[in-house]
Amino acid sequence: MIGGILAKIIELSGTSEPNAQAKKMIDKTHEKLTSAVTTNSVRVLLALRQAGSKQSLGQLATTVEPMRQGQEPNSAAFEADLNYRLKFLCLLGLVQPTLGEYGITHLGTAFLA
Repeated sequence: MIGGILAKIIELSGTSEPNAQAKKMIDKTHEKLTSAVTTNSVRVLLALRQAGSKQSLGQLATTVEPMRQGQEPNSAAFEADLNYRLKFLCLLGLVQPTLGEYGITHLGTAFLA
């Protein structure tokens, strides 16, 4: 049973609304996740939610770089650490890799909400 619930939480969202299990999980873990997820990682999650589908590394870079420039014009370019951020977000269950692309999970949409 737990495995089935966990699978539902970390499956790709496909919508801007998280499922009920993901909301419940985030309610329990939000404080810990917030300390681990940086502003640039939130930008990646926002870009994935905005796209509504799987995105490649290049597609994400073209979406998140303008966000960074608009909010922090003097900070370092974003693309250099995008791959690292995506893999870290996958470890947290907020993003899921699929054949060279990435998509936001129900847990990721619940975290943003």
